[in-house]
Parts: sequence; structure tokens; C-alpha cells
Amino acid sequence: MGRQTELDWLRGLMLVLMTITHLPTWFSSHVGQPFGFVSAAEGFVFLSAYLVGSVYTGTARRHGYAAMRHAMRERLHTEA
Repeated sequence: MGRQTELDWLRGLMLVLMTITHLPTWFSSHVGQPFGFVSAAEGFVFLSAYLVGSVYTGTARRHGYAAMRHAMRERLHTEA
């Protein structure tokens, strides 16, 4: 499965909406929950989890669960 640019754009939009929500302007009250009952923060977290799951599921299928756990731990330690 290749990179899904639409989901990356949607995550970026969620980040922009979260930023606007936290600014003290009249506009922030209008973008609090842009997609019905889902806030921008909830949408960002859901999309992030979905993308991580889709990437590491492929690793687990190709190399096994031990390799997937190792790759996730490596990523966690390199980002910290």
C-alpha cells in the first residue's frame, strides 16, 4: 500500500483547525467540531492511529509481529 496523500492532507487540515480552535478569535468557535460530532483533535488522533496501523500491519505481514514491534520501538526511540 502506497502513501495516501488524501489522508495526509486531511491530517494537515485537522492540525490547522486545531490551531484555529485555540486562537482567541471569534472564528475559533465556528471550527470547534467541523465534522459533526468529531472535533479536529479527535479526527487527527484517529487518522494518525489509522495510518500507523496501516504501515505497521504491512510490516507484520511481511516480516512477522516481532519485527513490527521492533520497528515501532525503534521509531519511538528515534523520535524522543
